[in-house]
Amino acid sequence: MEFFIALLALGLLLALHRIGRLATAVTELRDRLEQMAPEAVSSELPARPAPQAASRGTGLRTETDAAYLPPPAQAPNSPASERAPQTSSIANPGPAPMPRLRPTSSPQPREEQPSAVDRIVARVTQYFTGGNLVVRVGVIVLFFGVAFLLQYANAQGAFNVPIEFRLAAVAFMGLGLLGLGWWLRRKRRTYGLILQGGGLGITYITVFAAMQLYEVLPSGVSLLLLVVMVGLAGALAVLQNSSSLAVIAVIGGFLAPILTSTGQGSHIALFSYYLVLNVGILGVAWFRPWRALNLLGFVFTFVIATLWGVLEYRPRDRPSAQIFLILFFVFYVLIAVLYARRQPPHVRGVVDATLVFGVPVVAFGLQAGLVSGTEYGLAISAVVLSAFYAAGRQLCRVLGGPAYLLLSRAFLSLALVFGSLSIPLAFDGEWVATAWAIEGAAVLWIALKQRSRLTVLFALGLQAVAGLLYIPVALFDRFATLAVANAVFLGGLLLAIAGFVSSWLLRQAVRKWGYRPSWRWASWVMAGWALAWWLGNGMLEIFNYVDVPTAGVVALLFIAATAVALGLLEVWLRWAEWRFTSAGLLAFMVWAVIPVSINRQHPFADGFGWGWLAMFAALYTLLWVREIRRDVPAVLLAALHTGAWWLGAFLLAVEAMWLLDLATGDWFALGVPVVLVPMVCAAVGMPGWPLARHRRTYLGWGSGLPVAGLIAWSLLIAPARSGDFDPLPHLPMLNPLDLAQLFVLITLVFWWRRAHDVLLVRWPRRYGWVLACGLAFAWLSTMLLRALHQWSRLDYTPGAMWNSDLAQASVSILWTLIALTAMVLATARAWRRVWVAAVGILGVVVVKLFIVDMQGSDTLGTIIAFIAVGLLLLLAGYLSPLPPKRVPDTEEPQTHQPSV
Repeated sequence: MEFFIALLALGLLLALHRIGRLATAVTELRDRLEQMAPEAVSSELPARPAPQAASRGTGLRTETDAAYLPPPAQAPNSPASERAPQTSSIANPGPAPMPRLRPTSSPQPREEQPSAVDRIVARVTQYFTGGNLVVRVGVIVLFFGVAFLLQYANAQGAFNVPIEFRLAAVAFMGLGLLGLGWWLRRKRRTYGLILQGGGLGITYITVFAAMQLYEVLPSGVSLLLLVVMVGLAGALAVLQNSSSLAVIAVIGGFLAPILTSTGQGSHIALFSYYLVLNVGILGVAWFRPWRALNLLGFVFTFVIATLWGVLEYRPRDRPSAQIFLILFFVFYVLIAVLYARRQPPHVRGVVDATLVFGVPVVAFGLQAGLVSGTEYGLAISAVVLSAFYAAGRQLCRVLGGPAYLLLSRAFLSLALVFGSLSIPLAFDGEWVATAWAIEGAAVLWIALKQRSRLTVLFALGLQAVAGLLYIPVALFDRFATLAVANAVFLGGLLLAIAGFVSSWLLRQAVRKWGYRPSWRWASWVMAGWALAWWLGNGMLEIFNYVDVPTAGVVALLFIAATAVALGLLEVWLRWAEWRFTSAGLLAFMVWAVIPVSINRQHPFADGFGWGWLAMFAALYTLLWVREIRRDVPAVLLAALHTGAWWLGAFLLAVEAMWLLDLATGDWFALGVPVVLVPMVCAAVGMPGWPLARHRRTYLGWGSGLPVAGLIAWSLLIAPARSGDFDPLPHLPMLNPLDLAQLFVLITLVFWWRRAHDVLLVRWPRRYGWVLACGLAFAWLSTMLLRALHQWSRLDYTPGAMWNSDLAQASVSILWTLIALTAMVLATARAWRRVWVAAVGILGVVVVKLFIVDMQGSDTLGTIIAFIAVGLLLLLAGYLSPLPPKRVPDTEEPQTHQPSV
């Protein structure tokens, strides 16, 4: 097998090679032809025959020749006689024009386009080889190498050179890189800046190692040197206007103590060193708005502080840690202010949001760890932060200008946040949630009026936090003696009201106050939030204070009243968020029906009928309002009517089956047709709203499920029932089950004729008649079997009927009679297809006789069946011959007159 695959691959390669050579040859030939004028080509090639000769079939010209011979030169506006093709050069004695030959210069070779793989390789190579990436990588590798060398020397005691000389050599190497970078700043700016950054980083790590690892330098001298180097790095970055230099220096400065740490140093030395670095960042921020530098300092400072707090913090370290945390916090708040001061007013994003909002969040989290054992410590911290940001907001207002406008709003939001946060840290959760909910709605109104986006987000977030805080209270603290008039329910009610007010304010902001339409999502979110609290709080109150049988009814009434109220709000206030309340109500009703289906309960038990009646009344009221306002897509409106009709059919059918099941026998089987037959008939022709107004909807999709249910009942449920309707005697066609099947059949025919004329015009009408005949066939067969059960006491089970010779013979005779009747009718009406179908039934009967009935050939029933079927077949052959095919009327062929 491998040999043949190899041969196939070799053949493919040779074929591809041959195709490539042919393509090259064709390309060369095309290039040569492009260099020659059409006249020159026509003079060298044989003359083209005239079209007349070609049409006479001379055989001198083929399609291949015509494809390769160029046309003769013609004047664009010459008459037809002049444009006629010439058969030879003798027939045209005029002087031939000189051919316009192209210059005979050698063709320029075409530049081959690189492939996609070549382009990718080129881009990758350029990325890794272009610019100063090698220098950058070299500096980084050198920096880490020095750090690891110093750490290794400290751990292993390597080298015999005194540590002072080793540190001095490393420091001189860093200063040498710094000086070389300064010297190259004008010739090769990027190269020089990278060298300066690497030199500063190496110097940082050398000084810190001398202080922390080897204790060669006192802490005071080391701190002074670090201050000098930080100032030098900031000055170099500002003088050369190089943020990259500042970034490299800051990264090296922050990584120095991490790379040289042995885990035994003092946190005071570490944070003092970081304090010096942050002073340098603050100084740079005074002159340059370099966001990357500010973010790096913030991330390094607080991430390292957090790690130290998680891994190394001890309660005895609280005073010093508190001082450092306050200093770092103040530094980065000032950096945010300086960043806003240095930005031009027209630039977007004046406020560095990461610093403005990230610093207080992280700092407050660290503060929570520091004061975790102090009573009201975190609440006092929140109050202090709120006062701090309130003062900062006032300072921004004093400074004025557009650069501080957005920052002042951010500080106001933070002041409100921490002021609100102090409430739950000092009081109970119920009062916190209530206060926050009301405060959130009030702040939202002010923020929307002032067009402060940050404050709007703060107000919405405040309500969200209030709701999350209130969830445990709402679920587990409902122990009051009075329903509704208790603090828990009222607190949830205030949360819902605040959400409704917020949604309405956001809607007004878009509609009247000039906000962008994209703000509508916030209105929808708050509407959903408010509705969830309204319904959840109400349902919890109902099921906690009302007995279980009655609680369900009250819950349905509560949902129905809520839906109607929301519909009225939408109409009166033009509140578009509640436009689809009807869809939500229908979805809830479908969900509420699921327990009925699972537990097999009747839906109107324990007074639930009043609840369902209220639900349907509310649903159709909302549908009527939607139809008047015409603000819902027609497709959705039709779907809602269809869903409501289906749900009503299901509930009524289940309830009818339960009521009829109270009697003995098969009465409960009539529950489906008792409900669905009137509903289908109403959909076909009942006047009034909504059936007459939406006739196509109820006749089509609305009747789809009831019609399918009636068909399934006729084919599956009714044949499975024996027809025991005590105390009524059993009479074929006159017992309730047979009459119900007959009414179902008539109803389906009635529906099909109307639906076909209105909706299904393109469908052949015979589809409905075929279905009706099939249902009639099943009805007659089951009616016979039920009669045999009632009269001969034959068990009405599939096994008993299958093994009964009497049942098999009776069925064979009945099917033959049905087929004979159909054949006679088909012959009289010339229905060829019906006749063929009847013959098919006879074929089934014959096969059944020889396979099933013949097993009891020694019984009287089988013998009678054979005889009766045989006679009927003879009668059928005599009375109903095959109808002839319908030959369409022949029409005389139309003669097409030539058009003038």
